[in-house]
Amino acid sequence: RIYLIPRSQGDSFPTSVTVKVDGATIGTFSQTTISAADGQAISYSGTAYKIDLNTSGTTFRFEFSAGNAYIGELEFWGT
Repeated sequence: RIYLIPRSQGDSFPTSVTVKVDGATIGTFSQTTISAADGQAISYSGTAYKIDLNTSGTTFRFEFSAGNAYIGELEFWGT
């Protein structure tokens, strides 16, 4: 699972993100409502990305829908 959280100002947070792993497109994701980061150890509730992947890799790339993307926090969870 990957959490992409907006910075506290909430400005220029992208409406969608395409995730690529080791060069292969895994999918395009939209924002969702997160409540206490679903019990994980990050402190966030609100609109953000919660990306569940069933894949592994060494290089993760996030391509955003438009312009600059101001991200406050990025967390990877899993093994």
